[in-house]
Amino acid sequence: MKEHYKTGNRSQVLQSGAIIRTMDEGAHGDGGAHEGLRCDATSYGEQANGNMEAMRYREEAIECVKDYVLQLHKQIYAKYNGDFDRIYTEGYNNKSYAGRVIEQGMVYELSYLECTCPKVKCGLRNHPQQCECSRQSILHILSQLEPDSHFEVRIENTILRGSDRCTFRITRHEGY
Repeated sequence: MKEHYKTGNRSQVLQSGAIIRTMDEGAHGDGGAHEGLRCDATSYGEQANGNMEAMRYREEAIECVKDYVLQLHKQIYAKYNGDFDRIYTEGYNNKSYAGRVIEQGMVYELSYLECTCPKVKCGLRNHPQQCECSRQSILHILSQLEPDSHFEVRIENTILRGSDRCTFRITRHEGY
């Protein structure tokens, strides 16, 4: 599914051209710390499709990480003074995830070395579509860190698709 997220006005433009307004809260991508998240199957219906599916994953991602994970990424962002090249070479290289710069100032890769989704970990979800939740959370974190930039996040591979890690390609466009 191709979509982009313009952070300045908090809207998503999906392949169909539909614009979905999104909430302005937390995100996912911490390498496993999801404080306060309950593992239950009542968050949303499992049979969603199309634009509603993207919106539901977006809402789920925000709920998952709004309290702790977003703050963690804000701390990393502040520590490296917003320098994404340093964030992806120094800040995002630890036991939980690996970052790298593909094209300085513009294209990055972020890999989770294990699945961090609490709903997958507790056995509620096991379909590769669940990885859209992680993609949505990365978009949201980035939008909170740099509200005047535009980011595209593409799923490269995931554990639920048979890889040994979950990898996302991030493209950044300043002042979009």
